Amino acid sequence: MNKIRAYFDALAPQWDEVSVHDPQKIRKILHSCHLSKKSRVLDIACGTGVLAPFLLEWEPASVTGIDLSPKMIDIAQKKYGDRVTYICQDVLEYTGGPFDVCIVYSAFPHFLVPEQLLEKANSLLSSSGRLVIAHSQSREQINSIHGGSASQVSRGLMEASQLAELMEPWFAVEEIVDDEQMYLVCGRKK
Repeated sequence: MNKIRAYFDALAPQWDEVSVHDPQKIRKILHSCHLSKKSRVLDIACGTGVLAPFLLEWEPASVTGIDLSPKMIDIAQKKYGDRVTYICQDVLEYTGGPFDVCIVYSAFPHFLVPEQLLEKANSLLSSSGRLVIAHSQSREQINSIHGGSASQVSRGLMEASQLAELMEPWFAVEEIVDDEQMYLVCGRKK
């Protein structure tokens, strides 16, 4: 984890300039979360708060962002800390909740043992909560990015159908998208 933390701490100052996200795709992803004004949302690996303004459009009951990079959290806190609770911690060690939605946006390849994340998300969710793992780029685009300097702190993004199979012990998968536009797997807690 120290290697991943250091990698993202180093990128934090320029992250918002180099990390571009399509707002329409983000809104489509969030639609899959079935958000409501009662939703308690956990943004896992929230970084600098990329999802925060889009999540806040739904006016959920609460939004919590968690990330292991103190520098990423500092930036997110400055931008949205008046409306989002930010926690600098490894989500695998977090004991909060329950949440109605856990979302891992544009970060899944950095969880080197995906089953640990899936099991942890399950423990953080309410009885009918949803886990959404998504990227607003294709799997091929994500893998080309993570094949470079990020290869030391990430693994390849598996096919969405493989992720759906991995989720099976904990989640009933409701939606899979794995095309040239985006990557999304959404499951409801069993």
